[in-house]
Amino acid sequence: MALDRLKARFKKFKTHNSDDTRGGVSTKTLYGKRPLLSDEIRLLTVEHNAGILRLRMNLHKLQDGLEYDAISYVWGAAEASINVSCNGIDLAVTPTVFEMLQNLDPSGQYWLDSICINQQDVEEKAVQVPLMHRIYSRAALVVIWMGMSTTQSAKFMAEFPSLLEKERKWISMVTRDIQPWINAKDLLVNDENILHGMLHILDNEWFERLWTFQECVLAKQPIILHGGLSINFDEFLKYTHDGWYGGEPYLDYSLSQAGVHTISYRVLEPCRTLKLYRKHFEEHGVVSYNWMPYLLHTLRSRNAKEPVDRAWAIAGLFSEALRSKLDPLVDYSDSGRLDFWRTHILFAKTIMVEGKTLGLLKIPSTIEGKPCSVPSWCPALGGTWKHIMVISGSWTEPINRQEKAPLLEEVVEEADQARPAGALDQLSSLYLSRKFISLEDDTYLKTRGHMVDTISEVVDDPQLQGNSDYIMSATNPMGFISNPIHAANVGVYSRSLILARRTVHRTNDCVDSIPPDYLMTLLCDTRLSKDATAGYEDAWTVFTDLEHTNFERLSGGRRSQAKVFYQVLKGLSGHSFFSTAGGRFGVATPGCKPGDRVCVFYGEPPLHILRWSGSENGTGAIHGEGPAEFCGVAYIPHLMKPHEQEVARLGPDETFVIG
Repeated sequence: MALDRLKARFKKFKTHNSDDTRGGVSTKTLYGKRPLLSDEIRLLTVEHNAGILRLRMNLHKLQDGLEYDAISYVWGAAEASINVSCNGIDLAVTPTVFEMLQNLDPSGQYWLDSICINQQDVEEKAVQVPLMHRIYSRAALVVIWMGMSTTQSAKFMAEFPSLLEKERKWISMVTRDIQPWINAKDLLVNDENILHGMLHILDNEWFERLWTFQECVLAKQPIILHGGLSINFDEFLKYTHDGWYGGEPYLDYSLSQAGVHTISYRVLEPCRTLKLYRKHFEEHGVVSYNWMPYLLHTLRSRNAKEPVDRAWAIAGLFSEALRSKLDPLVDYSDSGRLDFWRTHILFAKTIMVEGKTLGLLKIPSTIEGKPCSVPSWCPALGGTWKHIMVISGSWTEPINRQEKAPLLEEVVEEADQARPAGALDQLSSLYLSRKFISLEDDTYLKTRGHMVDTISEVVDDPQLQGNSDYIMSATNPMGFISNPIHAANVGVYSRSLILARRTVHRTNDCVDSIPPDYLMTLLCDTRLSKDATAGYEDAWTVFTDLEHTNFERLSGGRRSQAKVFYQVLKGLSGHSFFSTAGGRFGVATPGCKPGDRVCVFYGEPPLHILRWSGSENGTGAIHGEGPAEFCGVAYIPHLMKPHEQEVARLGPDETFVIG
């Protein structure tokens, strides 16, 4: 096995403190006086002699054929308090780095940022940070250091191959409807020490850091090094992801059977994101523009040493053309660190202009908000998101790629059937040709489009914003009506259904039906399957149950559909539902108000909500004067396609100026 050969490269060494420690010296002595060139890096070799650790560091050109491994690890909060000899000079390193160095194979060469970059040299950092893409993508291995193992985690590492095989058998049985939770319980992990060992690894701070995400996604072959043991990281991701997010999750059943406490989504969600983006990067070689909004949104939960890292810690994942525009903006000076919002504005502007995309507008806003000086079009790259990113264009994607697939089916709407063949494509091309994006003085975003409606009534609840534990948790108590957050969510859906009935049926009389437009709004898709209504009703029954979230009474496909719709109801928590002056019903990111305008930006789905501070003053204008404030994105059934938007047009084309 390839992994066996990888394991042979790592040996466990006894940890010793250096006996010839003489205190710290100037880093200039170690790193030399000549600045690194733009294609140069330093590499380490590790030497052990009579239990004493020594390092050698040499300069190399970063070019094809250079053999080395790159280390991905967390610096930790401890001070650099242990001296090791590097090129005959004492270098202070942290206990984390010292332990790691003790476990590296002396036959290899390594790139380690805390040592191979002079951290005291701002100019050198500005040169080396743009090289991260090449450093990690060209490394033979990316070694993910997970610290020293415990008895439990060592047992998990040692038995991982057999654990992986048991999970594969479980998933195969689920696929064939054999119900392994009844017929093959012996496949489950019943040793709580192994499960605690897995959780020990998942609890490592490495999964919470921002820089480590890029390092892992770029890796050709990442491995976990945990003490003296190693396993394939992609297999570990598959084990944790498939074991938790499957229809009948193997790890959830194992944890329950072993009596181990249920784990938070925060522990496993990083694995899901890493698996997703490693697959995307492997297929495309870059993170494409249409994947950037979700990437930036998701990574806000990861920790960064300083706010400017929010931009530069992931720039290595982008295309060479985009990196060439971003690299000159890297600024780790005191002023650059202090005015980090300036960096975020330039970062967002560069992506919008170079990518000719306004996709970043879909990124949810944060609880912390932004300074008044920051334009409304610039997303916050850090902070606590108010809601998850739901309104993102899934209604145009193939059904088989979506988690909502059990509730959808391909349908052609009557309005589309009545149009000549090719007419829809022709109008879509026309809309795309009218696309225009420019940014003026890093302050004003300009784009072309037209207005289609005005928001008239809103249903929402601010206390539902920012409740990530509620939205993402798989534990039952979070969904009990005794949880005030869940009760508030039930209240919003109850009121939104009343608003939908009143809007669609255009009457205040009591109506009991579930309008299709309401279900379309919840799913952000008009392609409802014939079972979507039943799926909603089953999910709503569980959603509003007093102290149970039990799907056991349902069977087969009905159970699957109810579970999917249940997650939809949780996932939309924090959003706003609204009706419009044009008699439409929709959903928007939180913050919209009556009077806000629903607008089309050419070539840029979804719908966008703008607010003008000035009034029309009886001039006949359809909105106020001056720059508009961007307030969020929206989904309205039967208003997401160009021909539907043309019919709803309230005025001529215009250039929206957004400040």
